[in-house]
Amino acid sequence: MDTTVTEQRRPQSLLGTAASHATELPLVTLVISACTLLLACSPEMSQQLQFNREAVAPGQLWQIFTGHLTHWGWNHLVWDLAVFAVLGALCESLHRVRYLICLAVSAILIPLGICLFSPELNTYRGLSGIDTGLFAMLSGYLLFEKWSAREWAWVAILAISQLGLGLKFAFEIASKQTLFVDCVAANFQPVPLAHAIGACVGISVAVWSVLAGGGPVCLRQDSARFHTNEQREL
Repeated sequence: MDTTVTEQRRPQSLLGTAASHATELPLVTLVISACTLLLACSPEMSQQLQFNREAVAPGQLWQIFTGHLTHWGWNHLVWDLAVFAVLGALCESLHRVRYLICLAVSAILIPLGICLFSPELNTYRGLSGIDTGLFAMLSGYLLFEKWSAREWAWVAILAISQLGLGLKFAFEIASKQTLFVDCVAANFQPVPLAHAIGACVGISVAVWSVLAGGGPVCLRQDSARFHTNEQREL
């Protein structure tokens, strides 16, 4: 007798999806990381490619993007690049297009926000604003997923991480210092506004992805993969 048995498989979690694509090279993240390292080896090139409002205004618009790849020293670079490499690889493995959207929108809005709301700053360097956007996007994805799955312990952990991000902003604003990098030794002024803009972009992309894709578990895989019809002979 021939019988059709329908088997419904549970969708992979986001971290499971990322792990299943671990063998795929995160090319965008690798290219950006390599360019950042190369610029760190050339102070002259960093000077030319940093975001400088006086240079951007006459038409050097590429500095809007390249300024994020420049840094104020190796201490500044190591923290920014380490965080970017990890978060970038994870986000790129989940959905490269939405990862690129988060990168592009953050890269544009951060310098624009600095021009509009921090006119005293003529120059800007660093990946930290983009790092914050990637953290907000990834933690937002996970929060939606764990909430839908009613995994309340994970929901609490992720909610605390978001609260911690808010407290980090408050610390930076109140102390005019960064939490991880010695900005006095590196001789630069922290810009909490850049981190806040990055966080807003990351959360917005996470929410849009969930609404557009029917849920965070649909980010990388087509929903048809989650349901298989198996023909069995009994």
